[in-house]
Amino acid sequence: MARYILNRTIQAVLLLLGVSIISFVIMLLAPGGPTDFLIDSSMLSGEDLAAIRTAYGLDRHEAVQYWKWVSRVVVGDFGTSFHTGRPVLEMIMERLPATLALNLIGMVFIYLIALPTGIISAVKQYSVFDYTVTLITFLGQAMPAFWLALLLLYYVGLKVDLPLSGMATYGVEFKEVAFSVWLLDRVRYMVLPLSVVVLTGLAALTRFMRASMLDVIHQDYIRTARAKGLSELRVITRHALRNALLPIVTLFGLTFSVLLSGSVVIERIFSWPGVGQLAVDSILKRDYQVVMAFNMIGAFMVIAGSFLADMLYVVVDPRIKY
Repeated sequence: MARYILNRTIQAVLLLLGVSIISFVIMLLAPGGPTDFLIDSSMLSGEDLAAIRTAYGLDRHEAVQYWKWVSRVVVGDFGTSFHTGRPVLEMIMERLPATLALNLIGMVFIYLIALPTGIISAVKQYSVFDYTVTLITFLGQAMPAFWLALLLLYYVGLKVDLPLSGMATYGVEFKEVAFSVWLLDRVRYMVLPLSVVVLTGLAALTRFMRASMLDVIHQDYIRTARAKGLSELRVITRHALRNALLPIVTLFGLTFSVLLSGSVVIERIFSWPGVGQLAVDSILKRDYQVVMAFNMIGAFMVIAGSFLADMLYVVVDPRIKY
């Protein structure tokens, strides 16, 4: 196990280094720069623009800029935003709770609905329930998140009088109003974006769970368990389900990174003040420091999710050893 963890750590460091280099090169190739969005550059002389670039270190060679950025990141400093002048990590941590709240609650609903639905659909294959679930999941996978968000905005938000953007009503703070009032206000603002998160993620996981369960329940050892006289409920829950969950564990590890970056489009449409919206705004303004930090944290989340999936394998299937 120790050797496995050491190998994964070395791989993670090399992968993060590769992601940082690719992200840095892509930003350099993008048209424009941070100074184009700070002030009206047409009103400044060449000397003034050069002074601004020098102040931000943009006049140095690209390799020097990258090395200075890496040397800061190693000690936990992601630099300062070109646009706001605030520490990048502070800006991200300020927005992180909103993103985590939306995606964590969404993932809980997705798994609570998708897993039992996929299991029942597989057990009752070719039934009316199975055909209905298949139709709904196909429609869910075919709908882009932004299109579904716009539909909910018009046909639900406007008709039911739900908040269309933002996260909370101005002045409704936790310490200033009753807890029930505060909670109801947050729930009303979360209904539409959370619905998009759940509906777009539900379809793929349901079909994945159905396919995994179908593959397992047709195995020889399941037929043997039934031949021994075990009840169908015991066969499904004790013998089939545990093996069917192995691919789901892999999927869970891969979707772990969604906690940070999976709702970029949704946050943008609903003006949800999360990390995703911050990333989009930073890309449009060429705020390199924030974009690099977002890419690195996203890559780290992917690596951490993959490692978490590997560890969960041991829990689900004790036969797996590292």
